[in-house]
Order: sequence, then C-alpha cells, then structure tokens
Amino acid sequence: SGNPSIIYTSGVCGDALTGTDCLIEKVVQLSREVDGVVNRLAVPYVGPRTFLRFIECFCESFKRRKAEVQATEDALRTALQTMHSIQQEVEEMKARLSELSQQLEVSSKLSAMVLEELTAKDMCLFLRHAR
Repeated sequence: SGNPSIIYTSGVCGDALTGTDCLIEKVVQLSREVDGVVNRLAVPYVGPRTFLRFIECFCESFKRRKAEVQATEDALRTALQTMHSIQQEVEEMKARLSELSQQLEVSSKLSAMVLEELTAKDMCLFLRHAR
C-alpha cells in the first residue's frame, strides 16, 4: 500500500478490463519478469516498462475491438440500405401489380363478352344447320 509501483489485479481495475483478452493476466505475466529478473513477490511489481507494455497491449486490444465494431457497423449500415432498397422495390411492385390487376379485370370482362357473342353466333349457326 505504501509502494506506488505495486498494483492489485482485482477490484475495479480487474472488473473494468474484463473481456479485453485478459489484460490483467498479461500485466501479471509481464510484471513477474522485470528487467530479466523474476519477481517472487506475492503482489506483482509493475514498473515503468511493464506499465508501458500493458498500455501497448491495451491499445492493441482497443484497436482490434474498434475494428470489429466498425466492421459490424458497416455490415449493419449495408443491411439497412439493402432493406430500404428492397422496401422501395416492393412498393413499386405493389403499384405495378395493382395496375396489372385492373388490366386483367378489364381483359377478363372483354373475354367474357367475346365468348358470349361467339357462343350466341355458334348457337345461331347450329340452329340454322339443324333445320
């Protein structure tokens, strides 16, 4: 507690760094060897070099995580653009389908009328030939 170079690897610092490739474990590992001398203290000693290595390790983890988050953001942005584009295409297709349905209805009515006329004419011809 009196030596400012000694840190504790549990508590707030340990909780805050959870999930960052076990940085605390890396600090402990690096702190066990200070300038080539194995540290046998119960509490790891963290000198300037060890702390600098810890900061470098933390920065690398941060850069990797930032790249992962950026990739996820880019993928989500692309997915949203694709969904918006598809939504517009669906709306256009609905409008075109509505037009085609109306045309089909008109064509069906015309076909029914032509069929009635042909049936009536055929019946007249049949009746003439039957006499």
